[in-house]
Amino acid sequence: MRFLSRICIYDKERICVEDLNLKPVQKAALSLIQNDLRFLYTVIKRINPNESNYIPSLLPYMGVIIDGAEEWVKAINNSSKVKLKIPAFSKSEQTYYEEMRNSIKMWQNDYSVIYETLKEAYHVSDDYFGNVCKPIAKKFKLYDIFGVDRANGVICGNTILYYYYTPLFLYGRNNGEYIKAMSVIGGKYIKLFNGKRLILG
Repeated sequence: MRFLSRICIYDKERICVEDLNLKPVQKAALSLIQNDLRFLYTVIKRINPNESNYIPSLLPYMGVIIDGAEEWVKAINNSSKVKLKIPAFSKSEQTYYEEMRNSIKMWQNDYSVIYETLKEAYHVSDDYFGNVCKPIAKKFKLYDIFGVDRANGVICGNTILYYYYTPLFLYGRNNGEYIKAMSVIGGKYIKLFNGKRLILG
């Protein structure tokens, strides 16, 4: 397995992996984290937002990767004299990424639990859109409360799932701007681990 030879920090300082005195398991974890971050970077760079809204479907996986990278950095900084100079999560970022990471666990539940979870999300959507439409539309249920998203002609998600996947989602708020603000730290980790290289294919 090929490991990183360097970790790039803010384009100003470079720390060699050898300086961190990593154990073989830590090196293996580092290599896996870098590959995962490169995958995220590649997917995000190659998505055409006019053709697909694939990002919400990616959020649980993104949470696992970024939260895992932050945990790895904390562990290295606690055990090495050479410190990786990247900010730890703020309290709000910690909450955000933990919720995002935990959303992937929904699929480990029994079918009945998944059904109730998504039914609740459906009713929240129904309540919101039912209250913003005209009374006649509400009476006859003449309004849409969810949509289906496709990537390359294949269904890849829907807005009810996205409601569940998106941490602290609120109808009526610009959730895209909130996601963007919370993703800044993720971009810093991609840069730290030299993940800004597209995967070919």
